Amino acid sequence: MKIVGVLFIILIFLYSCERNYSKVFDSGVIGDKVECVSVKEDNPVIRNKILSVLKKEGFILKDNCQYVLEVEYKLFLCSENSLIKTFGADFDGYMMLKLLKNGKAVYMCQIDWKGKFSDEKIVRLVKRMKEDLKIKGHKSP
Repeated sequence: MKIVGVLFIILIFLYSCERNYSKVFDSGVIGDKVECVSVKEDNPVIRNKILSVLKKEGFILKDNCQYVLEVEYKLFLCSENSLIKTFGADFDGYMMLKLLKNGKAVYMCQIDWKGKFSDEKIVRLVKRMKEDLKIKGHKSP
């Protein structure tokens, strides 16, 4: 009976509507004081959403900063059949945040989802990054 329960939990996990991943590439940055961050994202709508969340989470935003947050965001639409065939129909989109320090990747986190995109996904990614790297936000003056 216990095996059935464990299999059920694994099945729910595998078929959930959202998956999160994270990886620390340089453990030396854990607990490092992140004085500022700049954002690299070409889509102005997504960029503004990221900037808004970072600001609310206490990050200081500067264009010339040793920490750069690269954003990769993709929605798979029904009209993009070749992409759907390549990646499969397991999810409808993903967003990855990659934190670089002086040009070197030190951390990444990603969320894949099924269904609609919401700003809450950005909030979860930024909070996950803060938690994984033990980053404390700065208080507004």
